[in-house]
Amino acid sequence: MINKFINKYHGLNDIFSSVKRIDVIIHLAITDLRARYKNSVLGPLWISLGTGIFIFGLAFLWSELFHKDVRSFIPSLSIGLILWYFISSCITDSTTILINKSMIIKNLKIPIFMFPFQVLIKQFFNLLHNLIIFIIIFFIFDMDANINLIYAPLTFILFFINMLWISLLLSILGARFRDLSFVISSVLPLLFFLTPVLYRADDLNILKSILWLNPFSHFIEIIRAPLMGMPVQIESVFYSIAFMVLGWTLTIFLFNKIRNKIIFWI
Repeated sequence: MINKFINKYHGLNDIFSSVKRIDVIIHLAITDLRARYKNSVLGPLWISLGTGIFIFGLAFLWSELFHKDVRSFIPSLSIGLILWYFISSCITDSTTILINKSMIIKNLKIPIFMFPFQVLIKQFFNLLHNLIIFIIIFFIFDMDANINLIYAPLTFILFFINMLWISLLLSILGARFRDLSFVISSVLPLLFFLTPVLYRADDLNILKSILWLNPFSHFIEIIRAPLMGMPVQIESVFYSIAFMVLGWTLTIFLFNKIRNKIIFWI
């Protein structure tokens, strides 16, 4: 019964077929990373090195300008930047992924969702490399490792599931509207400052309510809070769940309608 229902809708069938090939997706993501850092001395560790230099350089400057305590500011900034790199890279790559993989899609009978999924897996590996910086900061600043820390993997799963539908939606729209990648590149810098990356939402007064309208604010905070030993904000968890349900519903509905048209767009 379930299989008949899934097969009836092209989009759902595509998504489930992709999930069954998770091993292939991981292999493709690793292959992309190896190709990028081929013949490099440090390889993917350049990601960690570049992120670390930027975090420490920005942290000391920003903390001096805004009179922040370095011991609490650097851990908060490192988590925010690491997550933002993941978000911005996924968004940017998703808008062009189907166009870049057009030859494969046209010549092989392969699920389309595999490619947005591949984007997230690839950026997840980059995130793991950047996580080395946070682990170093965690021990340098002797951060509090309490019971709240165990919630971080759970909230990250919620965050990752949300990023999956965002990646799929942007890949579809990017295939249909070629200018989307340029629009996204223009909007991301503004979105960066409207997301609590360089600061915490509690640092603002007048703009705090506007800031929480940004879903990425909730995504970052539900992960940053437990990593810093603080309780997760239930409101942000509920908002992220509601965003996930609404986003997946609308994306699957759209994907079902236009899935067979995508090959003509690319």
